[in-house]
Amino acid sequence: MPQQALFPRLTTQRLELAPLTEHERWLYQRLYTDPKIMRNTAPPFSKEKVDAMFEHTLKVIASPPPKALVWVIKQQIDGLPIGIICFYEIEADLSNAKIGIMLLTEANGKLFPEEAMQVVMDFGIQQWGLKRITAEFMSRNLATARFVKKLGFEFLPSDSDTQICCYTP
Repeated sequence: MPQQALFPRLTTQRLELAPLTEHERWLYQRLYTDPKIMRNTAPPFSKEKVDAMFEHTLKVIASPPPKALVWVIKQQIDGLPIGIICFYEIEADLSNAKIGIMLLTEANGKLFPEEAMQVVMDFGIQQWGLKRITAEFMSRNLATARFVKKLGFEFLPSDSDTQICCYTP
């Protein structure tokens, strides 16, 4: 499958999702070093750690077949990046993948996660034939729990701090 077909730009009424490039290093740094954004994920990373993660991510998304796809989420109204969304741990047969999203704090409360995740899920299901999409997040992250439930994810029993939920079309 050609790389472009595998990793296209996606759009919604308010958002454009474009493949991550070297130009968004600043966004990656901001997301992964901000204590408020990272509070439900892990302790914030150092700039050096984020730079290494970013370089690794660029290699992973460029290798055929990619094991991850990372889109930059931009508002259509002004073109400003507000976060990232990704498929990761993509199975070789493109039947299953995990999904994750991170937004800048100024994008909170505007229903952007639901909108971005829905278009990425639709792409994965319609173009790849995904049979299962999994989301993992900290159980205390109530905002994420609300929006993945709204999108139709089913919550799996968990006895840890991590909540796992699955979407099956």
